[in-house]
Amino acid sequence: MKQKSYASDYEPVTRSPRARTWESEPEEAWLPRSSNNSSLDMQDEVEEAEAPLPRPTSTRRKAQRSTQPSLLKRGHAIAYAGLFLYIAAVYFRPYEFSESLAWSINISFYFAIFTLLAFIPSQLASEGTLTARTPEVNYVLLLCLLAFLSIPLAISPGNSFAYFTNTYIKIVLMFIVMVNVLRTERRLKGLLFLSLLVGCVMSASALYDYRTGDFAVEGYRVTSSIGVHGLFGNPDDMALHFVIMFPIAVGLMFKSRSLFHKALFAGCALLMVMGILVSFSRGCFLGFVTILAFLFWRLGRRNKSLVAVLFLVSTGAFLLLAPGGFLIRILSIFDHSLDPVGSATARSAVVLRSILVTLRNPLLGVGIDNFPIMSIRNMVTHNSYTQVSSELGLPALAVYVMLIVTAIRRLGRVARETYEERSRRRLHYLAIGVQASLIGYMVSSAFYAVAFNWHVYYLAGYAVCLWRLNESEKARTGDKKKALDPAVGDDPVAAAAAVAQRLSPATIVR
Repeated sequence: MKQKSYASDYEPVTRSPRARTWESEPEEAWLPRSSNNSSLDMQDEVEEAEAPLPRPTSTRRKAQRSTQPSLLKRGHAIAYAGLFLYIAAVYFRPYEFSESLAWSINISFYFAIFTLLAFIPSQLASEGTLTARTPEVNYVLLLCLLAFLSIPLAISPGNSFAYFTNTYIKIVLMFIVMVNVLRTERRLKGLLFLSLLVGCVMSASALYDYRTGDFAVEGYRVTSSIGVHGLFGNPDDMALHFVIMFPIAVGLMFKSRSLFHKALFAGCALLMVMGILVSFSRGCFLGFVTILAFLFWRLGRRNKSLVAVLFLVSTGAFLLLAPGGFLIRILSIFDHSLDPVGSATARSAVVLRSILVTLRNPLLGVGIDNFPIMSIRNMVTHNSYTQVSSELGLPALAVYVMLIVTAIRRLGRVARETYEERSRRRLHYLAIGVQASLIGYMVSSAFYAVAFNWHVYYLAGYAVCLWRLNESEKARTGDKKKALDPAVGDDPVAAAAAVAQRLSPATIVR
């Protein structure tokens, strides 16, 4: 039987062949030591010999990669499919194409139920909570709570309850699903492509109606005449979708490497611009000009003077190529006598009425969807900010503004952090596109009552998705200065755990 060796006082201790050689040790390690510390030195050498040797560098890296926690866990494939089908059904409404498809009138409701049934157990199993608690989610949930609390005190509780249950709660639920389900860039692009396809179809339809002289609104304005017109029957709602999708198409164009894809997205962006023109929408024109200035500023950072000239030339060309009467329509913003139907005067009066209603009901408002009862001829407020303040109160207005501002700032951070990194440049252009969409929405929504429609909630969902993708990319590339906590040092396992903690649904991130 092989005898086990022991180290003793008189038995020399030799180093392992894999240990450091004497040439690599500092001079103090091999110089003679004093006899007073000989026993302590021998004990230290024995402990050093018996200590486990460090693994080779390659082995340690493999172990660290294997133990690194997943930052954005895969999953929710079925819930994402349900979300995609739900949004497609809401956009296209198949029952509007043909009477034979009347059976599909409630198909979006069935897709919503299917999505929730797939999402809830999957989310609980993977994350242990129903949603990631980002600031955007908190603001939306708070808005939903304020809307619910306004129902009992509303002027017409029945109207408020019907709007809350039939429209608003669906938007909130799908927003929560979107925040948690959009975990890959491919999923995000899937929803963006769907919205872009809807915009192209609507723009082509509006251009056809304008060419054939089918002016359905006010005798000179067109709207979409095919299946999607139910959701965008109002020319202003249709134009707002064009304003939102135009910068996203530009971002996708800059992001693409293929010349064919660049030309395709450039054509989509041009269709959005032409759709804005034939809609004769004043608020959307102002939003478009704001977006154009922002894109020139962000995408032309290295030559500001040239960018300023291009912006002025583009705006002038836009006005010159606009249909007849478009410039007069824009000037009617400042001179109401130029408006042939007097809509500018009526809208100004309604906005003033909404401000008065806000001052009389500053805390909880008159109830969601109840302002038309207090308005002139049952008109909506035509201003999303006074819509929120008059129906839900001033605290809700503050929450609504913070939702938009937080999403814009988050996207600005993503754009700054991905500007220098070539591997993350694709996120840079997408972040700028969605950020420009939110800025355009802020301007255009000052002329429309769209605070409780889907626009801002879906854009906020895209912002959260881009932020989470960027944080995950930073963790993978080891960008500790921007993604990792300084307290974890150079330990990649601890660093990845810190980022996973920041991305976890239970953590409120900034």
